[in-house]
Amino acid sequence: MFDLAIIGGGFSGMIATIQAAKLGLSVVIIESGDRLGKKLLATGNGRCNLTNMVMSTDFYNTDKIANILKNYPPEKMRADLLEIGLVTKVRSDRVYPFSDQSCNVLDLLIDNLEDCGASVRLGATVNKITKAADEKSFTLATSDGNISAVKVCLASGSTASFGRNSMSLLSDINHQCTDLKCGLSAFEAVHIADIKGLAGARQEGLVSLIVDDKVVCQEFGEIQFRRDSLSGIVMFNMQSRLQWLGHYRGTVSIDFMPDFTAEQVSKFTDNCTTFDFGMLHRNLMGNIAGKGVKSIKAFTVDVRVCDDLERAQVATGGLDLDMFDLSTMQSKLCDNIFAIGEVLDVDGLCGGYNLHWAYASASTFTSGLKEKL
Repeated sequence: MFDLAIIGGGFSGMIATIQAAKLGLSVVIIESGDRLGKKLLATGNGRCNLTNMVMSTDFYNTDKIANILKNYPPEKMRADLLEIGLVTKVRSDRVYPFSDQSCNVLDLLIDNLEDCGASVRLGATVNKITKAADEKSFTLATSDGNISAVKVCLASGSTASFGRNSMSLLSDINHQCTDLKCGLSAFEAVHIADIKGLAGARQEGLVSLIVDDKVVCQEFGEIQFRRDSLSGIVMFNMQSRLQWLGHYRGTVSIDFMPDFTAEQVSKFTDNCTTFDFGMLHRNLMGNIAGKGVKSIKAFTVDVRVCDDLERAQVATGGLDLDMFDLSTMQSKLCDNIFAIGEVLDVDGLCGGYNLHWAYASASTFTSGLKEKL
């Protein structure tokens, strides 16, 4: 019998396991995959963007987590990570491990799991959670046998980016789940002809997302063109924002030269040498030549959200937050059942916001445990 069973060996699950074990609890972490922290290795293009020094609910799909973010700001996360041996650094507000290597973060977390005596079960899928006959503990039916625990925390993430959806484990106690949709993924072009010949081109620009003829957000960044889609951090963020608004189609308008007026750009294009060779990616200039030079300031593409969760970095949607006490992360429907991380209906933009939520929700959970000890 364990004091605590944590389902899911991602970042939130590992942080919660380490913190709970340090409280003196016997903890087992159950991961369906063959290794812990698989998604962590891909975070920040392998550099592991842990958090962001600019933190607010503006970067998330909900403001219900405001108190959690207030109680666990980026400074607190950096201090807690340093306590377990991880030195971090800040680059343009984004926080990374000093090594710039996500594998080092994972190795350190695994070392801490071993040091604190946590039990790790790999390749074990939890199929059902039931209350024991004494009503004082739970039995977890797994593909590798039954596990008994007094408390259970669901930290299993979502199906996004080769993850697993275990939200149905709480359906027996009537927890509701918002449908999972793609977040942080490339925009698909409604008309591929709009981006014909641009595959492989990269170009910075000011991107406006237009819905129902209104600009709903703007962001500057690099756009990566593919044969049938537009990618890059700015597009990832805008797809998430479009999902948050409950829309699935919109228009992106890209200003490739936001520091110049339309009149200045027009003068540049009068010079054929500059137009052909000196301004933008040559493939892009070929496309623009067919559309007219005005498209340098307003290159429009009708887009739709991706519907393949395996191609998304995170999922929007998840377990309804209103059914959890956000001061402890405990279910309001069943005592000693908890949920943290991406399994809940919380997702953030690129820039460290999703790993920060994983940490902050895990720390909120373990702080609640500490108060009851």
